[in-house]
Amino acid sequence: MVIGNQHRRSNILVTTGRSPASQTIRARTLQENVLVHEWAQLRWGVFPEYGTDEESKGHFYQAGGKWKPTSCSENIRGRVGFGTDCKASPLCDTNDSTRRIHPGCRFCPDLTQPAARASIMDNQFVDQLDLFCDDTEDAPETRRHNRLATNKQNLYCDHKSVWAVMREHPDFKGVHSEPLPENTDTTPVFTILQEAKSRKVFVLDTSSSMNKSTPRRIVRLHEAGKYIIKSEEEICADSYLGIVWFSSDAKFKKAITKVDSEATRDALVDALPKDPSGGTCIGCGLKLAIDEIEKNFPTSTKHSEIILMSDGEDTSIETITEQTNRAKDLGILIHTVAITSQSSVRLANVSRNTGGKSLFLEIGGNITFVSVLSKALSNSITGGGCKSEEMRSGTLKNSSVLNFNFTIDDGVGLNTTVVIFPSNSKPHFDFEIRGAGNSVHESSSHISETPIMARFSGKLPKGTYFIVVKQILIQL
Repeated sequence: MVIGNQHRRSNILVTTGRSPASQTIRARTLQENVLVHEWAQLRWGVFPEYGTDEESKGHFYQAGGKWKPTSCSENIRGRVGFGTDCKASPLCDTNDSTRRIHPGCRFCPDLTQPAARASIMDNQFVDQLDLFCDDTEDAPETRRHNRLATNKQNLYCDHKSVWAVMREHPDFKGVHSEPLPENTDTTPVFTILQEAKSRKVFVLDTSSSMNKSTPRRIVRLHEAGKYIIKSEEEICADSYLGIVWFSSDAKFKKAITKVDSEATRDALVDALPKDPSGGTCIGCGLKLAIDEIEKNFPTSTKHSEIILMSDGEDTSIETITEQTNRAKDLGILIHTVAITSQSSVRLANVSRNTGGKSLFLEIGGNITFVSVLSKALSNSITGGGCKSEEMRSGTLKNSSVLNFNFTIDDGVGLNTTVVIFPSNSKPHFDFEIRGAGNSVHESSSHISETPIMARFSGKLPKGTYFIVVKQILIQL
């Protein structure tokens, strides 16, 4: 079910069926809190109160000679550290106001708040923070609006509190401002307007430029695609997926297929590209994908989606413009992943004109192919009920031994997957995961197939898990 607001071009996706319990790491948010958080934005015109990378000052602001986390209210308890898991770091010294706090520092609120009650527009995943901030004189300190925080609510609403904005809405004026009788039935009634299986086509660049970089871009694309397709948390069971290659022209390597078995997933993986050549005709790939969507879903193409990945400029501007307009008219969303800065502007125009999302993958940066492809899929408006959340991703420097860890908190750890994408896919590897008490959860030797994956069905116990990957040399 999609609840939308055309003026703000936003929607809330409420999934039916399987709940998003199969997350990979981030703490599971209470669904009722999410619904209130999103509905407040769509209905009453308020904004989130957490810091974001989009804001000029990010996740912290200076006050009283210290760096304070962007939050509402100021009474929220937690810890400051580096990264999304807030690891202790000297880079995150909030007492040092002589220099800007590192942009990688974050504030992690405690999941139990003994005093604070607000705000649900800031930390909707904390159970006790279930109220809105207010700025009236009689507002208790635990719900008082933080006017200094560098968040969107202050930026776009002239530093008014969420409640101050909401009280101006007709929903809270006149008779609507009076308390409801105690015996009022407030059980919500939902009408499902549309429910559909996910329908996607991957449109993948196989031009000669995909041979660049080390390892080659095409190798990374193949590895990421293999992981995505094999994962039920990324490509839902009984959804539909097709694969198009394009270079100087385009070809359908796998027609749109219902993903209903492991054999089907294997066939889709076999259709991923390995050897690039030729020029770049993005419009050719889009035309073929749209043709196939029309053929498979003749009664309604609306809400079908194309995931387009490319690293080059289109050699035929007229073709890509024509196919973008065609997708828009048919209600087909195009999400784009630009692999180079040369392709980013044109691909961003494609996604914007069709209502899709545009993403940029910086080669050699800290974001991996699989992360950005997964992010593109997470923007889906259909079939999102099986989507997992990512705990950690990043790029580590070349090394013969790789060590890192992750932590499973309460409420997460169901159907966890660990994936390693070695920078060199030729050598063999030893792979081990240990948990509490040095217990071995996974141990494999002489692995030659990449990516290296370990899947844990059921729920992993709470605790810290340590991963070691060793590169081994094979004597010929």
